[in-house]
Amino acid sequence: MCIIAASPQGVIIPKENLEQCFKNNSDGAGFMYHDNGLVVEKGFFSFDEFYEAYAPHAEKKIVCHFRIKTHGEKNKDNCHPFLVSEDMAFVHNGIIKIEEDHKEYSDTWHFNEKIIKPMYRDNRAFIRRLYNQELIKGFIGYSKLVFMDSKGRSFIINSDKGEWYEGVW
Repeated sequence: MCIIAASPQGVIIPKENLEQCFKNNSDGAGFMYHDNGLVVEKGFFSFDEFYEAYAPHAEKKIVCHFRIKTHGEKNKDNCHPFLVSEDMAFVHNGIIKIEEDHKEYSDTWHFNEKIIKPMYRDNRAFIRRLYNQELIKGFIGYSKLVFMDSKGRSFIINSDKGEWYEGVW
């Protein structure tokens, strides 16, 4: 399964931990952080390339994702984070059972296109509503999601299925 590492501002994920995450899940990496808005960087297929982009932002509130391919092709489009809009993005760990109309894309891409983007279009604050979080939990099962918005707020869906270690989820 993919690996997500989410750290609050001021908590730096050690380089060796990130390198181990990449080594175990090397089908693409990316991260998102808040810096006067939401910033998403993805499509890294070497650890050195990832770390060079990541290091200047290590002290910021940041969410990293390391992919292991289960559905879709190994390419930048299937790397996380996925943009919901310019104001919101998310990463996913697990497998989401959803009809995949385009086999070149991952289950997460399909979930974003069919479920998350329409929810966002209907209500830009949808993820802040507990009832929507519960609906998403029911749909994704054991999977985990971390959303971040342009104000730096983050929301972890199924946080109890992950763990906190030295300030990092």
